[in-house]
Amino acid sequence: MDTSVSPPREVVMPATAREVSDVTGAGDLFRAGFIFAWLSGAPPREMLRMANAAAPLSCARPGAMASIPALADVRALAAR
Repeated sequence: MDTSVSPPREVVMPATAREVSDVTGAGDLFRAGFIFAWLSGAPPREMLRMANAAAPLSCARPGAMASIPALADVRALAAR
């Protein structure tokens, strides 16, 4: 699995706008989406797309554990 960016370059993607209820866990979910995509062998842009989908979905519900989105929801938002 080669997910390197060669030559090194910056990958920029705007954040996904969502209504915010609670930001608890948003950073954790961003990293989880990124790492999930990385371990799945996704290219860098897809890693960022999954991270940018997981974090805002977690902000839509209050709490930490209760706000963890389903993988299907993350994939659906990332596909938009």
